[in-house]
Amino acid sequence: MQRIFTTYNDVDSGKPFSSGNKYLNIALRLISEHPYSENLKSHHAAVIVRGGKVLSIGVNKFKTHTMVVAPIFKQSESSCGIEYVQSIHAEMDAINKVSDKRTLRNAKIFVARLDKWGEPAMSCPCYLCQYYIEKYGIKKMIYTTEEGPKIRSVG
Repeated sequence: MQRIFTTYNDVDSGKPFSSGNKYLNIALRLISEHPYSENLKSHHAAVIVRGGKVLSIGVNKFKTHTMVVAPIFKQSESSCGIEYVQSIHAEMDAINKVSDKRTLRNAKIFVARLDKWGEPAMSCPCYLCQYYIEKYGIKKMIYTTEEGPKIRSVG
């Protein structure tokens, strides 16, 4: 599925968002270009930034290794009974890719989601992702919504 996406524009002015929103645009562009599994319900990307430098980029995906933190367990029925499909959220993928977690202190995380029509949609981190965001000292979460980006301070 090819999505067309240019920039995440301000709802009121119609102009592209300023300052940190270039990182939301990076996340949104990544979503539109990333080959996601068709089994994933939604497509998210996260960008962690500190001092204007991108520290890490993550996407949501199915968990493939037992040592990866997997905050979501999706339960489904199969012919053999109940089967658990594990996935990792984009925020956790981005956090896990940073080897020195101390560099996450005072960073910002930008989280984006595109809906099935290719438009920005609600991407507020879940409670478990918020726990790890706070644990590692990330100070701001900026995420997409249908009305425009939301900014939340952490801690």
